[in-house]
Amino acid sequence: GKNLPSGFVMAPNKRDPQKTDYTWLVNSGLNMFLAPEIMLNKIIPVSMMKYVDSLRKFSITLRKETLGA
Repeated sequence: GKNLPSGFVMAPNKRDPQKTDYTWLVNSGLNMFLAPEIMLNKIIPVSMMKYVDSLRKFSITLRKETLGA
């Protein structure tokens, strides 16, 4: 597959100023002939959620270290 332009959008949460809304924009060109579509539809979302979970845990640690919160 190809990794195309992607990015992140972070904005203050409107309901809770202690939180941030995080949007991950992914733009990938997958070669469907290399793997069955059903396999990609099951694996990619799980991998992305693992990444987001790790990022969430890291941000909590970073916040504690930098702000003492």
